Amino acid sequence: MYDADGFTPLHQATPAPNIDACNAAGVSARELIEAAMQAQEVREHQAKRRRVEAEERSEWERLMGEDGPPDDWDEPQTRYESGDDWDQRLREEGAADNGADGWGWSGGDWDWGGGGYGGAAEAEMDEDEYAQRIWERMEQRKRAASGASAAARQQWGKADEASARRQAFARDAEERSRKILEEEQAKEAAWRQAVLKGNVGARRARYEAGWHTFVTAIAAGKTGLRYSEVPWPAEDPEDAKAILLYGTADPAEVRKRIRQELLRWHEDKFAKFKDRLAPTDSPRILVGVKGVTQMLNDLASTNV
Repeated sequence: MYDADGFTPLHQATPAPNIDACNAAGVSARELIEAAMQAQEVREHQAKRRRVEAEERSEWERLMGEDGPPDDWDEPQTRYESGDDWDQRLREEGAADNGADGWGWSGGDWDWGGGGYGGAAEAEMDEDEYAQRIWERMEQRKRAASGASAAARQQWGKADEASARRQAFARDAEERSRKILEEEQAKEAAWRQAVLKGNVGARRARYEAGWHTFVTAIAAGKTGLRYSEVPWPAEDPEDAKAILLYGTADPAEVRKRIRQELLRWHEDKFAKFKDRLAPTDSPRILVGVKGVTQMLNDLASTNV
């Protein structure tokens, strides 16, 4: 049977234990219970801290993966990877603001004597409250550092945008230059064709006159013939083609004209009077003759 408070007669007959009584080691049950509860709270606090750090590290890695750090960025190494380093971190955080012992550390143990940070007010705190105070200050620093990192990433973004604009401007300028060059080249080609069409008859006449003069000089036994005395059709292949085929109206006439020109420019014929050529110009003349012959052979292959 239970009474109104939920106790049985056995419970009521058994006296309550004295939790303040000390054992052989001089420690009471109350102290053991409080120590166990404090240890549990510390473990829970450390577990919570590790979760927060893991979430922040994950967010940082995500941001770095998206935006990427600058080339000269050296990411600081995390020195506190486990709860075992927590006390050391508290010491260093305290020392960063108030000197090596400004937080009340004394040889690795907490000094609650009022000489540390906060004076008498801090002396009234227990260890967890004091650690929580330091943890809050550390979080403030972390938020400030996060804000600075965000500002730096924003600055990197602006620099990237400016670089992208410069590259786009350079590409546009290059494209405009290319178009202008193509337009000028087209104009030059059109002008050349117009001039060629207007003067090709006269140039064909000069070409024939040049051949007459050249053959006459060979027949007269002239020696020391220079490169400039050879009746070259033209330096430009298209101009030469127009001059050589001027006056031909159909494919049959084109083939006939090509055969006539091949007889004129046959390499063996020029080789026969090689001794009539100026020694300084002879190699250049023979190379030029070979080039004209090759051009005529190409024309013949396309007009079969």
